[in-house]
Amino acid sequence: SVSAYKNVMFMHGLGGQAKDFSMAEGWIKKAHPGTKVLSLPLFNAVASFQDLQTQVDGMVAFIGNLTASDPSWNDYILIGHSQGGLLTRAFLESAEHKVHTYISLAGIQNGVYGLFGPLSLGNFTREALFEILYTELAEDYLCYANFWNDPNHHALYLKYNTFLPRFTGEAPSSRLSEYKENFLRLKEAHFFGSPHDGIVIPWQSELFGFYPQNCDFCEGKVLSMEQTEPYIKDTYGLKTLSERKSLFLHEISGVQHMQWILDEQVFSTHVIPLLV
Repeated sequence: SVSAYKNVMFMHGLGGQAKDFSMAEGWIKKAHPGTKVLSLPLFNAVASFQDLQTQVDGMVAFIGNLTASDPSWNDYILIGHSQGGLLTRAFLESAEHKVHTYISLAGIQNGVYGLFGPLSLGNFTREALFEILYTELAEDYLCYANFWNDPNHHALYLKYNTFLPRFTGEAPSSRLSEYKENFLRLKEAHFFGSPHDGIVIPWQSELFGFYPQNCDFCEGKVLSMEQTEPYIKDTYGLKTLSERKSLFLHEISGVQHMQWILDEQVFSTHVIPLLV
């Protein structure tokens, strides 16, 4: 029998794995019986620390095979959490996808400039990390380097970060018009972020905000999405999506980073109503 609800696909975050979505899958099926849910069985645990382009390429191949062989994945809903939010957005730009609705939960859309997880180990300050992360070695092998966005070393970010500025359109890419065309295949896109995230710095990156260039001590100096260059220049379609009334930014107070997928009240209140 064909479900009345669209299929749902999920991509986990850094250090995460497919089973991270198992509770959420249960909540979806309780609310919407018969929904087909797939948590992508890709780049689990330590494999999620690989460079992001390798992971996007893997997603493009896996999802392409799935949607080509199973017609129920025409017009589906794609959800990404944390690093998975950036990976899924890069997937949407890279593939002639069949996604109807896209949902990013605390996705690191404009990268990070803050220490968390393994990055907070050792004696590095965030001001010094560019010296390690903006190198060819780091960019080729380490996901952190691919989403490290140092506003005080923007030229080095553009030169050495081989991933994020290509997908934001800040750095030249021969595929940019294709990225934009693919991204605009979406019918609807929802981005969720919280001031109480506790992991992503600045948290506004989850809603396409970021620090301005050369901000020195950057706290409290965050640009909104509408003030950022990729939006103003509409490099990959954000502005077009917004003007089409298809882009929705949700700033939700009081939600910590993992609660989006592990807290039933948060997930049921904010995400489940969109899964139609």
